[in-house]
Amino acid sequence: IRYATARGADVINMSFNFGCNKRVPGVDEALRQAHRKGIVTVASIGNLGAEACVSPPATGPHVIGVGGTTEGGCLGDYSLSGAKVDLLAPGGGLPVAGCASVSMRPIYQVTLRGQNPRRFDVPGSYVGTSMAAAHVSGVAALVIASGVSGKKPSPRRVLRRLRTTARNLGLPATKQGGGLIDAARA
Repeated sequence: IRYATARGADVINMSFNFGCNKRVPGVDEALRQAHRKGIVTVASIGNLGAEACVSPPATGPHVIGVGGTTEGGCLGDYSLSGAKVDLLAPGGGLPVAGCASVSMRPIYQVTLRGQNPRRFDVPGSYVGTSMAAAHVSGVAALVIASGVSGKKPSPRRVLRRLRTTARNLGLPATKQGGGLIDAARA
């Protein structure tokens, strides 16, 4: 976070989580510093099974917390719920019970292959809110680059744009936040 902040990032994606209710003062301070510089910070909320609650850094100050949906727009069966869910985005996987999603293909991402920083892979087996957070980070970057919310919009304006253009899935706010991101509308 500090590295990206020092190098003028507009958006920081955080696809990692700490344990439930864990205090991470160094991360919180780095997030405050990023916010002061006008950087949009986006984090996965965590996946059921790995966590039992929306987890830091998504619970940090000024962070956009992202849950996951299937390709077909159903809430993913792994996506957590809580007050810090701001938006949903495609994370792949299976839908929650009662949501008939016929589209359940994986959401692909480029990632490191093993520990070698020069070799990449595109696994099709990854599922979760980490993939969803990357989508929101990308749409936030598009909003900033387009100028639709001003020349250098604040993180708050970017979040407001993402939320007001998101598609309501009819779920409680603790599950969907503002809804499923819509890049074209944003």
